Amino acid sequence: MFFVSALKSILQLLHSNNSPRQISLAIALGFILGISPKGTLGALVIFLILFFFKVNFSAAILSATFFSLIAGLFDIIGGPIGYALLSADFLYSFWRAVYNLPIIPWTKFYNTIVLGNFLVGLILFYPLLRLVELLVGIYRREFARRLEKTRLLKIIKMISLYNLYEKFGG
Repeated sequence: MFFVSALKSILQLLHSNNSPRQISLAIALGFILGISPKGTLGALVIFLILFFFKVNFSAAILSATFFSLIAGLFDIIGGPIGYALLSADFLYSFWRAVYNLPIIPWTKFYNTIVLGNFLVGLILFYPLLRLVELLVGIYRREFARRLEKTRLLKIIKMISLYNLYEKFGG
């Protein structure tokens, strides 16, 4: 039942009135939020950005949830990047000065995974934004009408109607 619910949410998102840019921005921000360790100031800032931009909040949460499940794959890339930056001799005085600033320790950028994954998220943000925007546009132009006629979508709609009946009528 979870699979049907997730698929229904994705289809509702793709067929919503949101522009492809709003959907792609939500997914890209959810990507950064998903691969970044939780409980850091950086993750909180990304979460707050979701409220200041006109994005689909449910798409961002769905994206963050998905990327949280595979965040360990990004640790393989982010860990060495964070380690290289934190252990570079020429950056020692920079990191020391930054760490002594009042709020910066709450970012937990002194952790190799936190710093590395956040940077990976920032680096991949724009390419992911453009890719998702392109894919949503292609989906809406090429596949949306065809999908409406498929048996799978009819079954999902029937399940949704049955769930409504169970919730309110039965």
